[in-house]
Amino acid sequence: MKAIWNGAIGFGLVNIPVKMYSATETTKLDLDMLDKSDLSNIRFKRVNENTTHSFINLLTTSPILR
Repeated sequence: MKAIWNGAIGFGLVNIPVKMYSATETTKLDLDMLDKSDLSNIRFKRVNENTTHSFINLLTTSPILR
């Protein structure tokens, strides 16, 4: 890997060579809401208010909604 910066830190008569490299870190942040009483997962459903029909399966399986 190539250094993105080369330099030196000097302390009086002593110089210490320094090289800086780029770095990346991948993380997955999981933001599930938990119930305070038993720490169970709280889920959110998409439901039609008039017919109480759930759309959760339709949204996850259909690439295009019309």
